[in-house]
Amino acid sequence: QPATTREGQQRIETLLNNLVSTSNLKPGSEYDENSSMEADSLANLLSNQCYLFFSSGSRLTYLGFRAARSALSYPRESPRRIALSNQAAIYLRSAAQYWYSPSLITGRLLHRDEKQGDFESVACMAMDYGSPLARAASVLMELDDVGGVVDVCLVCASNFGGANARSIGSQDETGDDSKDMLPWERGLYHRPLGSPEENMNIDQDDGIHSPTTPVNTSGTSVVMSGVDVTPADALRTCHAIIFYYINILLVSTVVDSYKLAERMVSVCASSSDINFLYSLYGYLQTSNHLDTLLRIDSPALESWLKDVKRDQPGLLWRYYVVHGKNSLAGDVMWKRACTANVNVGLDERMECLTRAINSFSASLEGENTTTLTGRRITTANSFATQQASFSRDEIERIITQINEQLDVAALQKRTLTTIAQSHNVDLDDSKIYNLSHSLISVSDLYNDYAAPLNLCDICLLILQTCHHNDQSTIATLWRSILCEEILPCQTHSTSVQSFLNSLKSNSMLEDESVILLNGNDSNGMGHIFENGDWIAKLKNRVISLGKELYGKGADYTFPLDLLVESLEGLRHAFDSSAASTDRRYVASSSPWPLQALLEVGVSFPEILNAFDKMLDTLHMDVVGAVTAKRLQHLSSIVDVLTQWIIAASTFSHRTVDLPGDTFDGMSSLVTNKYAENAANQLSRAAFSGGLMPRIDAYKVSLESLVDGNA
Repeated sequence: QPATTREGQQRIETLLNNLVSTSNLKPGSEYDENSSMEADSLANLLSNQCYLFFSSGSRLTYLGFRAARSALSYPRESPRRIALSNQAAIYLRSAAQYWYSPSLITGRLLHRDEKQGDFESVACMAMDYGSPLARAASVLMELDDVGGVVDVCLVCASNFGGANARSIGSQDETGDDSKDMLPWERGLYHRPLGSPEENMNIDQDDGIHSPTTPVNTSGTSVVMSGVDVTPADALRTCHAIIFYYINILLVSTVVDSYKLAERMVSVCASSSDINFLYSLYGYLQTSNHLDTLLRIDSPALESWLKDVKRDQPGLLWRYYVVHGKNSLAGDVMWKRACTANVNVGLDERMECLTRAINSFSASLEGENTTTLTGRRITTANSFATQQASFSRDEIERIITQINEQLDVAALQKRTLTTIAQSHNVDLDDSKIYNLSHSLISVSDLYNDYAAPLNLCDICLLILQTCHHNDQSTIATLWRSILCEEILPCQTHSTSVQSFLNSLKSNSMLEDESVILLNGNDSNGMGHIFENGDWIAKLKNRVISLGKELYGKGADYTFPLDLLVESLEGLRHAFDSSAASTDRRYVASSSPWPLQALLEVGVSFPEILNAFDKMLDTLHMDVVGAVTAKRLQHLSSIVDVLTQWIIAASTFSHRTVDLPGDTFDGMSSLVTNKYAENAANQLSRAAFSGGLMPRIDAYKVSLESLVDGNA
């Protein structure tokens, strides 16, 4: 009567299997030849006399464990051990074709809702409760047959919804059913519960395939209580056992273990079961084995990274980098940076652009180069992965384009930072979001943000990036920058007021006030010009911005003539102010414009030319009205020549300490390289024959202003 139910048949089968596998077939026990012979006789007797219960799978299972335990009795690397190990794998792989019972594979009768991804607990439960699959995997691992472990588990998985894996391996053994068995008795108690192909569903979120509750193909309904172990549980157990041993091998510090892990991953990745592959990829990613995952050379992994993990493009980029496909890696990052309508911050987009440049640049050195992360893990389909399709000319053009985008993005980032630090910027939320989460074109950045918000530094940098030489706009921007550091202010001098009004007249700060004070009391409308607090701030800003603009291929954005005229005008206005009676202020007003220009990197000849142009302009004015100005400019020219000679004379010294009463603050600037440049410039100017005549002209001009008493 019990034999008419599946539960009764399973109990009888379990009892018969234990009779032949309890002692010497248990993993870890010593091999006993006499006991093994007795078990052989019992197994043959059961297969002939009790074939309805002691199935072909049971007999193959027994033979597999017997061969495995026998192999373990021989030394490692011995031919006999290897032969027996291979035979054990063949028997167990063939036996796995008959393991249809989910409860037998999982080692439990009731369904448990384990935490998603907790493969270790699933595998351990199967081992603790005597799952034949877990025992088979354990004994094959003792034999270092990692390929056999994968084969047996995947063959078993095919009984519960996995892809057909019976083609794995070079050969299989048959059950050798009893010759007395009638046709209708074959598989009477040992047949699949349902058709795997009819019971598949797919979780679109993670790409994991799971079988549903099976339907009996014979037409008789299978009654499920809702808590019974399902084929999905068995399928997950098959995968969990593989992942369990992969993890053990990967975390081991033994070199041989890591080699076994790579071999095991390679066998796994060669599977055609997309369900299993996606489970494998997900497990390696979530179990801190991402480096191992990305070293797998497989088109299936490439597709998984593109489709299932499309929201993590960094993984696909790393995959291409690991496999030396640098142009494809660069293309992934470039598309990520430029993709609109996705919530990607500006910092991440800039990082993607930087990665794209690096990857495309590396591709110019050659694709498929050796990586730094270790050797690739090859699979059966390793040569089917996508190849690069960019020509060298295309890559060079792309690199240029991305560099331009990155330059604009850097200005965009700077604009965003400036706006965030300002408290009086009126900009709607949509523009702020676009600025912080997209790559804005350079024209929109200038017209919609920098210009309306009077961000003069950004405007100049944009003009430099675009190589747009609009001299009028550039002059207006620089005057505005100078006025921003000074205005509004108060002064005791009408000449200072007149000069500042002239300076702001062609700037964006024309409405700022320059108040003329009567007496020594301030009315609180801005700082007092004569205090000189603005000098250090203005000098530092000119140096900082000048270093970004000058010498970058667009020197017109740093108009030297305008800056020399304006900065020297401010310097002399400060010196001549009636309120500058304290000599400390006069000392701080040493030739700081010259110091600023030199720190920017302007050469001495260029600075001297700019002073010459300014002096020539004064010669065309009314002589009597500009005598004082000429003397001031000649004095400035003397400063330039003196500094030039001092710097050149210090060539070959590591550091130059200039006289403190001559050019205060310059000692930290003049380095050996700076002195070398000055010496070279002076040598060329002297040997060209142009410098000495100019010095003579300065002397003549000076004598004419002092009636020959120079």
